Amino acid sequence: MTTWKISWKPLSSLSTPLQSDTIFGHLCWAINYLWEEKDKNKLTDFLSALQETPCLVLSSAFQEGHLPKPSIPIGNKHLDEVKKNLKKCKELKEITDLEISIVLKRIKKDNWIDRKALTDNEYVYNVSEELISKAQDTALKILESRGTRIHSPKKEEGMIEFHNMIDRITGTTSGSGELFASPTVFYKDICFESWLDTDYFNESEIKDIFHFIEQNGFGKDKNTGKGKFEITVEEFHWQDCPKNNAYLNLSNMVPCASDSPIASYNSKTKFGKVGGDYATSKTPFKYPIYIIEPGAVFFAEVRDKKPIGSLLRNIHPTEDIVQNLYSYNIPIMIKGS
Repeated sequence: MTTWKISWKPLSSLSTPLQSDTIFGHLCWAINYLWEEKDKNKLTDFLSALQETPCLVLSSAFQEGHLPKPSIPIGNKHLDEVKKNLKKCKELKEITDLEISIVLKRIKKDNWIDRKALTDNEYVYNVSEELISKAQDTALKILESRGTRIHSPKKEEGMIEFHNMIDRITGTTSGSGELFASPTVFYKDICFESWLDTDYFNESEIKDIFHFIEQNGFGKDKNTGKGKFEITVEEFHWQDCPKNNAYLNLSNMVPCASDSPIASYNSKTKFGKVGGDYATSKTPFKYPIYIIEPGAVFFAEVRDKKPIGSLLRNIHPTEDIVQNLYSYNIPIMIKGS
């Protein structure tokens, strides 16, 4: 299959995260509207093919140059190793126990790894070495900032917007003036990147689909100016991992029966909604789905046996609606876990 890298440059605030299954929903509506006159069966044919085999798999979008940190539990042995290293390091001989505690708290909260560093290391991820490296960098910054007040301009700012509630019968605000809150995020000098593997669509079709998304917006409240992006599509090649023992999941996914049960992951219950023409159907709400998040690590029982994930049906009263929860993953070598 051909791999495409999708670059997303925000031009407005965003109310809907760039998650893989949400991107897939926008992709389906783009197919529906772009080919509704030329080929009315384009979308149904594609979904039928997708039911047979994962002919199109998407990742979620991450900040440019980053990937989700592998969801490997950090135990006391790892933290003790980091403490010993910090105390032995000559450059950090003045660090206090309180500052060490701050370092440990920060590295445990860090959810990202550098994509270039991972690829340069042939996709080898050593849990202990990664923790120690980040701990040393964090500790040096803490020592350098002693006695000074650091102002780090935020590149991401979340806020809550309040809106009047509209009565669906009268089409106007209610007499009591009810309000509801809507979260939105503003970005400054941040771009995102996601990936897509497919052998179903050609280059021209893929670019037309994402140009349609670029022109029409992404996610919630796009009709009021949110979710505007400058989107570019280019072919991409992941480097090989010579000795992988696991796969790093980069998408929202639900494992299929044949996927490896030896896994480490974070999960959540997702309460999705439908869009496009279905948004005005009897109910826009999908049934709750329990999903595994990006960063999950599936250890390979047999080398080269990648996790597949699932295409879920029966997620909404309308039977035609599906949720693409196939796994987009890359091979990785996990050490020191």
